[in-house]
Amino acid sequence: MAIEADVVECLPALEKFAYLMTGEDDATFDATSLTLLIAKGRLGRRRLFPSTLAWLLNVLWSEVPQSASFSTVSHLEIGALISLLQVPLPEPAVLVLVDGYKLDLSTTALVVAEPVETISDRLEHARVMFSKLAGYAEIRSPACCP
Repeated sequence: MAIEADVVECLPALEKFAYLMTGEDDATFDATSLTLLIAKGRLGRRRLFPSTLAWLLNVLWSEVPQSASFSTVSHLEIGALISLLQVPLPEPAVLVLVDGYKLDLSTTALVVAEPVETISDRLEHARVMFSKLAGYAEIRSPACCP
């Protein structure tokens, strides 16, 4: 019964990450539902992860097709820097897992099934790319808006 409560508590974070991967509301719902269905059949694997969230994110990452390339951000109108948004999904995903969900590098490596060194490289790359993007957005902000 405790696992069910943990899963329910993780749903908002799981849905946000699914949206990062899919970029669409319907696809997010489908991805989240599929993740829960697959996870239910693999309850024994939960013990391999430090948290229920890490386990669910791993199921989502490894079993659900990734149909976006950080599409939620691509709606920004930033001209020449639009190419920055074409960063492959693993980079922003790692950034979200580490900086947003506060997972450590080894847990993030478990979630996306890559070596810690690769995770560290992806995180550094994503931070550089998104700091450049944020800097550009700050420079381009209209005077009327804070």
